Amino acid sequence: GHAEAIEITYDPAQTDYRALLEFFFQIHDPTTKNRQGNDVGSSYRSEIFYVDDDQRQVALDTIADVDASGLWPGKVVTEVS
Repeated sequence: GHAEAIEITYDPAQTDYRALLEFFFQIHDPTTKNRQGNDVGSSYRSEIFYVDDDQRQVALDTIADVDASGLWPGKVVTEVS
């Protein structure tokens, strides 16, 4: 199914992919499957879309770090596609 998503264009001289992902994990609850706030359904899942293998690895590493940080009470369920 579809997911509500945004595409971000950024200047790597100003910020990096990891910083964008860290912000992403601060502004939503990545531990609730198929839900964000009052919105429920698979289109509201937490998902990161990557464009190359480097971004995929950064996403997986960031998820592992967020899980280990204890920032959220549950396990991160964010999908990586």
